[in-house]
Amino acid sequence: MKSESLDGMAVREGISYQKHSDTLVGFADYGSQEESNTNIPADQGVVLMIRGLTLRWKQVIGYYLTRHNISTCTLKNIIFDAVKQLTSLGLSVEALVMDQESLQWKFIKDVGVSIEKPYFTAVEDKKCHIIPDPPHLIKNLRNNFKTKDIFYVLHGVKGKARWNHLEQLYKLNRSNHIHAVPHLQDDHFLLPQGKKMVILACQILSDSVASALKFYVCKNLLPPEVKETADFIEMVNSMWDFIDSHSLSAPTGKKPVSVRTYEEDMERFDFFYAFVSSFKFVRTGDGKEIKLPSHCGWLLALKSLKALSTHLLKEEKILTHLCLRKCNQDHVENLHSQIRNYKGFNDHPKAESYINALRCLACSSSTTELLDKTISAGANCLSDKEASPYTISPPDAVTYKSFSARQTDLEESNSEGPTLEWELGVLELEGKQLGEVEKEIVNYIAGSVVRKLNNNHLEGA
Repeated sequence: MKSESLDGMAVREGISYQKHSDTLVGFADYGSQEESNTNIPADQGVVLMIRGLTLRWKQVIGYYLTRHNISTCTLKNIIFDAVKQLTSLGLSVEALVMDQESLQWKFIKDVGVSIEKPYFTAVEDKKCHIIPDPPHLIKNLRNNFKTKDIFYVLHGVKGKARWNHLEQLYKLNRSNHIHAVPHLQDDHFLLPQGKKMVILACQILSDSVASALKFYVCKNLLPPEVKETADFIEMVNSMWDFIDSHSLSAPTGKKPVSVRTYEEDMERFDFFYAFVSSFKFVRTGDGKEIKLPSHCGWLLALKSLKALSTHLLKEEKILTHLCLRKCNQDHVENLHSQIRNYKGFNDHPKAESYINALRCLACSSSTTELLDKTISAGANCLSDKEASPYTISPPDAVTYKSFSARQTDLEESNSEGPTLEWELGVLELEGKQLGEVEKEIVNYIAGSVVRKLNNNHLEGA
């Protein structure tokens, strides 16, 4: 079972000549679609990726150089063609994850998807649920909260959340000797260009911020109405923990949807849906109520995630649990980050550079995997911790003809802790015996591994 994601990144207009293929690169190219026109320079690269809902696996399946004014019909043909080809290979595409660009909303309307019917069919009667990307939703909620008051209903009680309450908290936290929210910085409020990241949105709409607001209200350092903002943030944080679930060992409230807790999980979906449905966004300047696409995105995401969970856990009975974090676009965002950083940072690469980076990342030994060490503290997304099929096992061409290792029995003695002893045989690659330099490298690496294992045992003891 797989989810499919589609997302684009801006590329700089420019035509390049590739000598090895005797072609010009940089024109809009929609593959076999009728709209393909080699006379229009591309200004966007769109990539299609799939990831496993049950396995730590992902893969790029296609990319297109597009112009920003691509038609809804062309986008529909691209998506339907991808779903059909994946289905013909025996892969089951259960969901399509998208962000909230106007073109994608037009596609959603064109295929008949609505809040009441959060899926479409591209192959026979096979449902494919559309899920607006949750990280984009939480970021958009933060952005709109900054310029609008949010009226809501929680447990039958009306409330009003205001951004200036957070600004008061920040000023009070900096001037007070009690730092209740030390993680809040200027970037959380100023949102400079390039800093409108998901992590900042999650931090400011977090349980610790809600607790700090209530603390200062109890100390009479903030007015009583601030508690309404705290209740709003606390509920948004609970909703985010639920739809960002990723581990069975997580604390209560952050666990995946499962068969064992199915009824309780469905009630939580309904509760959060009712909470979001009550939102009214009122502009702080003139008091005008604003209808926002991201508000519809939240409602569609909750309905679609609930329908997908019901389909997989109860109707088809394929899964025992579903980690809802699998239904986001972090893996695509991380791929775009790697493309921008490929052989030197370039936030706006040319089409040729975009294609070269994408092909190398999709075919190299590391593929699109972003290891923790490559995720900086200021990154937009967390590591998706997915592996490409190329990294699941070593290539068949590499075989170790003889390698023996044994661990000594762990004897209870007066020694400081257990030790590991290894025997290294002669390594051969495809029948070819390694040279002296290669042997030295192998011995060095093996010694380093054994030393770390010993240290881990000592720390455990």
